[in-house]
Amino acid sequence: MKLEACINDIHHWMPLNGLKLDNGKTEFLVLQSKNTPQLEAHNTHIGLDNIGASSTAHNLGVIIDSTLCLLTWQLSVKQQLFKSIVSVASVTS
Repeated sequence: MKLEACINDIHHWMPLNGLKLDNGKTEFLVLQSKNTPQLEAHNTHIGLDNIGASSTAHNLGVIIDSTLCLLTWQLSVKQQLFKSIVSVASVTS
């Protein structure tokens, strides 16, 4: 599989460049247009570890979904804002 070969190449490249890939926390995200049919993402392996596909990825506080429309991130921000407003309202009451 091309995907598994690519992930294994990254796994071998990282330590050569002073980086570490934590197999237990590693996931991959398949990006595609929201107008195309959903591709079925399969699990792959790094060494003996089974690596699963994710529906979202977290990077620098932003949640990216497989269609790059950021809906999950928008919902997360709305929830955080609502909690902050409730918190401020309880302090001012």
